[in-house]
Amino acid sequence: MNPRDRVLSAIFLEEPDRVPLLEVGVSNIVLKQIFPSLSDQKIFIALSRLGLDSLVIWPFLNPQNSKQLNGGQYIDEFGRIFTKKVSFSMSDFYLKGALNTPEKYEVFPRPDPFDPWRVKYFRECVKASEEKIFLIPCCGSIFEVAIEAVGFVDFFKYMRTNPDFIKKVIRDHANYTISCGSVLLDAGAEAVFVADDFAYKTGPFISPQSWMKFVYPELRRVADFFHSRGVPVLLHSDGNINLLMDGIIKAGIDAVQPLEPTAGMNLGEVKMKHGDKICLIGNIDVAYTLSSGTTESVVEEVKNAINSAACGGGYILGSGHTINDAVLPQNFVTMIKAARKYGRYSAR
Repeated sequence: MNPRDRVLSAIFLEEPDRVPLLEVGVSNIVLKQIFPSLSDQKIFIALSRLGLDSLVIWPFLNPQNSKQLNGGQYIDEFGRIFTKKVSFSMSDFYLKGALNTPEKYEVFPRPDPFDPWRVKYFRECVKASEEKIFLIPCCGSIFEVAIEAVGFVDFFKYMRTNPDFIKKVIRDHANYTISCGSVLLDAGAEAVFVADDFAYKTGPFISPQSWMKFVYPELRRVADFFHSRGVPVLLHSDGNINLLMDGIIKAGIDAVQPLEPTAGMNLGEVKMKHGDKICLIGNIDVAYTLSSGTTESVVEEVKNAINSAACGGGYILGSGHTINDAVLPQNFVTMIKAARKYGRYSAR
């Protein structure tokens, strides 16, 4: 099978020829250590040669639309303030939301989902990949970016004092996600990715009841729209989302990533409870195993993940977050090699 067919087969809860591999991001620092002479134009080809089947790309956020502030800070097109004084190869450091009152929110210009850069970026990535790796575009964030734009404290305060405002903010971000995703589908995308952290390591940011009230209706509307266009929806949420899994499945989400192991997401338990209803992605520990573990510990964790979740299909192996700057390059390579070695379905 080719990477596209392998990944889509797993998303639709089937058994492909082997367990696919997907990452939401791979640090340039890690890649440059594996491929010292790697150019930006060859990143996708290099990842496909390593054995990665799929990568999420990020056209939903155009860095060219950010506005510089004083002191090395900037505000992005969604109203979030970041600093470059604390920066990583994959992101800058979030400071606060600029839209912390309904009045500020109303006058801030909404980001344009039809910005031609988004389609141009997507098409350039597909061309550079030579279709050797299945690229899935992130088209938005319903909850996470909404919180960060308003600011955590004020967002949670308004959930109590002005719930209609919060519903509007989440609805606006859902509308953006639908519109941005729609133009990317027109450009050739065959699946979409929604980036939405819902939880801390210990549990959801808000109660499951509040999540069903504020988030679920818009998440369901987004999933319904993309299903009407004939494509699956993948959802990213860090943290312990065990209490939200039923709602995520009810909303119609087709696959969930990253099942963060250090946040209590036990892959075997999630597979047993939900694996016949939603594709599971990730779960290889980034904080310890991939960042400081031995080769043997990486192989063992990969084998355990495959044994826990691969049977019957519906599992895609990957990190329990992203391949960030701290990941040891040799451990990233080992994870991929081990998945390819031990992830083949015996019936094939």
